[in-house]
Amino acid sequence: MSLMSQPLEPESPALPPDRGLPPVEPPSARFIVQLFVVPAVIVIIIVAVWLVFNWVAQMGADPTKYVQALRRNNEARWQAAASLADLLNDPRYPELKQDRSLARELGALLTDELKNPGGGKEQTMLEVFLCRALGEFEVAEAAPPLLTAASVKSSDRIAVRRAALEGLAVLASHLPRDGSLPPSAITGVLAAAADDTEAPIRSAAAFALGVVGDRQAAEQLERLLHDTDPDVRYNAATGLGRRGDPAAIDVIVEMLDPESLDSVVRRLEATEPDADPASRESARAFKKALVVTSGLQAVLQIAHTHPELDIEPLRKAVERLTADDQPSDIRSPAKDTLRRLEGVRSKPSA
Repeated sequence: MSLMSQPLEPESPALPPDRGLPPVEPPSARFIVQLFVVPAVIVIIIVAVWLVFNWVAQMGADPTKYVQALRRNNEARWQAAASLADLLNDPRYPELKQDRSLARELGALLTDELKNPGGGKEQTMLEVFLCRALGEFEVAEAAPPLLTAASVKSSDRIAVRRAALEGLAVLASHLPRDGSLPPSAITGVLAAAADDTEAPIRSAAAFALGVVGDRQAAEQLERLLHDTDPDVRYNAATGLGRRGDPAAIDVIVEMLDPESLDSVVRRLEATEPDADPASRESARAFKKALVVTSGLQAVLQIAHTHPELDIEPLRKAVERLTADDQPSDIRSPAKDTLRRLEGVRSKPSA
């Protein structure tokens, strides 16, 4: 029997007008929130986002307004910091790194902050940011406040001092070798930092001395090759290796030794005991790759600078890193370095 041939059900009697509908009740608080408050929150968020972008656009027209915002202790300070960092790292605005007025204003802000006693985490974060920002400039006006910050003797400003030393290193690499910032202007500060009781300060000093690269800096680096802290030794060896100085060979061999590397990276666990296993493993791998890459670059530079030198200890150290049990991000550059070493040794000496 088809569907069409089936008898229709009798129609249900019509319900009275007051039946069949739910009773009318006053709206609940939850309903009102959903209807009015939630859309209002969305509108507020949209307006806030628009205001932030509008504020950033206005700031972009006048970089000095970033400094004004950084002086205010509110959330806009960190938006200004993030925007300024983006601009300084943006290749579309190279002129910003040569803005002497902006460098002086940021330097004045850092100097003012350093005059205040330790103001907690936020003040430290601001001072560290200013040190790193000043290091991105390409004008000598950025150096004096960094030298001041690097010389601060305060146990609660170790992070700031380290950032200042690293900022000096980056600044020195940016400035032309025209005497606008003579190495002697910062060597004294770096030498004092190299004798500091805190290993992170000595490590940063070694890094900066390697960038400065004058004879006095090399003498300091040779002394730091015997430091008790491996990070200090490795930065010193990397700096000397950049010059092709064979005095660094023994420490470079240590940098390329898998067992030494494992003992060094295990120190990360002590400094970050609360890190989750995945983050800890990632940090260890990054640290190993960074040390190895620095060591391999130093090996090539020494080989190129001193083709007559017996570098068999270096070659063997590199060869060990090509073993199958090494991670690929270490094994691959080690194999490439080995090939390039063979190419250097195959060239006839002049």
